Amino acid sequence: DFSATQPGDEIHLNVTKLPHRALDGLWESLIYEDAIPESVLRVLIRMLKVSRVPHLNPAIISWQNLVLLYGPPGSGKTTLAQALAQKLSIRSTNIYSATKLIEVNSHTLLSKWFGESSKLVGRLFDTISSTSSDDSVLTIVIIDEVETLAGSREKATQANECGDAIRSTNELLQGLDRLRKRPNVIFLCTSNLKEIMDTAFIDRCGIKQYIDSPNVECAYEIFRSVINEFIKNHLVCFDSMLMDRVLPMSDAGVDEVDEELLGGSSPTLSSNSELRTLARKAEGLSGRTLRRLPMLALAKYTVDEPCELQNLLGALKRVVEEENQ
Repeated sequence: DFSATQPGDEIHLNVTKLPHRALDGLWESLIYEDAIPESVLRVLIRMLKVSRVPHLNPAIISWQNLVLLYGPPGSGKTTLAQALAQKLSIRSTNIYSATKLIEVNSHTLLSKWFGESSKLVGRLFDTISSTSSDDSVLTIVIIDEVETLAGSREKATQANECGDAIRSTNELLQGLDRLRKRPNVIFLCTSNLKEIMDTAFIDRCGIKQYIDSPNVECAYEIFRSVINEFIKNHLVCFDSMLMDRVLPMSDAGVDEVDEELLGGSSPTLSSNSELRTLARKAEGLSGRTLRRLPMLALAKYTVDEPCELQNLLGALKRVVEEENQ
């Protein structure tokens, strides 16, 4: 954890050596409609390899080291960024001797002192620069809610906002340009509000990936994965795990689809049908909310330890209905 030395001007960076045990399992927990994580990872690894080719002219070949993950709150952007960092550290061992992760909370750079935020942003990039000076070490920087630092200068001018916001954006862009010359530095930025960001920042992003809220199939899979974890750890009593693969959401009806794949009626069939109904009712909720609801249901509306699966599903129905009110 790094902090500047001047009182009132502190900046805080979490610096972690990767791969790290705390991030184990994050990649496997990612659930999206499309293969977004795999696609972004493949592009980044390919770029890392190309950037190491000797004698590439940097005046001709631009190193695209800035990734923007944007979308609605709770869609899993920060989790995806952390999972990508962990995977990159594992996949790049033949390119780099080690990997560092630097995590930046943008809000800590908003100084309570007038005119000081831009100085903090400048100091942030000085720190990243010194931390990434060893070109045998891959440095991955995650900047959460980057719109805090990359606000549109044009909109700030039109709204007669203070010049510090404009200077902060300028410092960010200058810092990114300075570090773009280093092939061992990658920025993974997240944002809920792409529309308020400066166009010059967006133009610098080599990868711009929209992360949507979960659809019905994703909601089902999130519920299923959490409930299976309960069963695995004997918090929920059931003869077997809920199915290990996502079934197609068919217009023919969930019972017909499940019966065809499972070969007839069973407790598993009934439970999966009920869970699919709950997934439909939960459509529109964020991924963050979907992940917390099964635990809330277990704690709030079940008593037995372990509880029966049907009791948990009944409890989950109640908390989904409460969330939708």
